[in-house]
Amino acid sequence: MSILAAGKELAFNAGDVIIREGDFDTCAYHIISGHVEVYRNSGTREVVLARLGPDQFFGEMNLVLEATRAASVRAVETCKVRVITQETFNQLLKKDPESALPILRVLFERLRVMNAKYLHAIESLASAEANVKPVSAEPPVPSYLQPGSRTRLVLILRGMTRNRPESAWHIIA
Repeated sequence: MSILAAGKELAFNAGDVIIREGDFDTCAYHIISGHVEVYRNSGTREVVLARLGPDQFFGEMNLVLEATRAASVRAVETCKVRVITQETFNQLLKKDPESALPILRVLFERLRVMNAKYLHAIESLASAEANVKPVSAEPPVPSYLQPGSRTRLVLILRGMTRNRPESAWHIIA
């Protein structure tokens, strides 16, 4: 039996959540018809990670890992999927290892794509850091204090009157 023919067939309507981020289960899904969106919640917003269609898989990591779901998946339109349980996957893997190749290809392709995105992010960050000018710990020297400046700064102290001009300070740079 092929992994593409294994498992129970389910139907979902547009907007139905098939997998919820943080839930625990050990099933993968093969899309027979329709489209789904893979998304994560990031703070107050939703980030769409992928849009998948017929003959694609989602949830395949949990066939191997026993962990909570890393993302949610919802039907974008009416769709049919085939549920592949961990037990079915393991049985097929023992009886006919080649039957697991479609899912293994998906896992490795997604790993390859994520490695490329990770490398691109690191290169972008390094490029951005190279273009950042360091911030000086010392504030810039005002123009009137620069050597050679002929600007006068007069600082008037409180209590100065016309009768007491000595209360004014003159700074000549």
